[in-house]
Amino acid sequence: MGLQQCDCGATAIGTGTKTIQMGSFIVSLNLEVDINICPNCTLAGSFVNVTFSAVFPPGPTVTVTFTGTAAGLPICTEENGVQTLVVEVEGNLSFNNTAPLAINFPLKLISTNKVCIEFFGFALPCLTVPVVFTC
Repeated sequence: MGLQQCDCGATAIGTGTKTIQMGSFIVSLNLEVDINICPNCTLAGSFVNVTFSAVFPPGPTVTVTFTGTAAGLPICTEENGVQTLVVEVEGNLSFNNTAPLAINFPLKLISTNKVCIEFFGFALPCLTVPVVFTC
């Protein structure tokens, strides 16, 4: 199918836990996502709400919250039956309830139940939550 402007949207709603290795530490990452890109095939009404709580042993828990919306038209691909939607999102990022920082970043939703996020050039491991394409 190749690269094309999307003629459908996608949602990802769920919670989960992921363990990642950061240097010599094992970090527990708890997440909540509520994402809806292009409901009714338009950007109007799109939203992205993501909260991560990372527990860094033996230290503190860091909570990162992002609330935003799609900033551009999503691009879709399909390969071997796997759909992917990539869209630039913009909004406010807050660390441990500090004053929000306006940012934008690429968001990728994959029909194999993956949500991939890149903050400040650092790609987080893709998160496993239910992803539904609404065509």
